[in-house]
Amino acid sequence: MPHWLEAGFSSAGLLVVVLQQIPGIIRALWPPKVDPLARNSGTPLVEILEKTFGIGTVFLVVVVLARVPLSPMIEALSSAGAFLVLAAYYVFYIQYYRGIVAWPILLGMAAFPPVAFALIGLSGGNWPAIITSVAFGMIHVGLTRKNLASAARKESWTIRRSGHA
Repeated sequence: MPHWLEAGFSSAGLLVVVLQQIPGIIRALWPPKVDPLARNSGTPLVEILEKTFGIGTVFLVVVVLARVPLSPMIEALSSAGAFLVLAAYYVFYIQYYRGIVAWPILLGMAAFPPVAFALIGLSGGNWPAIITSVAFGMIHVGLTRKNLASAARKESWTIRRSGHA
């Protein structure tokens, strides 16, 4: 077995996964009044790919299958970056609940979880998690862009003009 193949558990990866899920759980229990994300779905193939890479990423950031040693500075910076990205993700969700559905908010909500997963994967030298995070992010952001970019611009303008934001 190669020396870099090292199965293990990542508590930091688990923490990132749990923190990333909290806004989605809140949204499922108490959906916002303006909820364009409810319309964010794709073809069966795209849905299967998105779910496969998403679940694979979550598994791989928690269960580390490969570990490539990195410098302590890169590990620390990428770990801190993952948590900063999640903090920004929470800010986007707060704006979303305030009724601000501008494209940058929706883009951040789609892109930031895969970025956080990639960064926490990088902090552990976990290349399989980085690869699945990038694939998941590309599909997730592409789907959001296809479904919501023009609607977000229109709804955002309507909300601001009517004075609700």
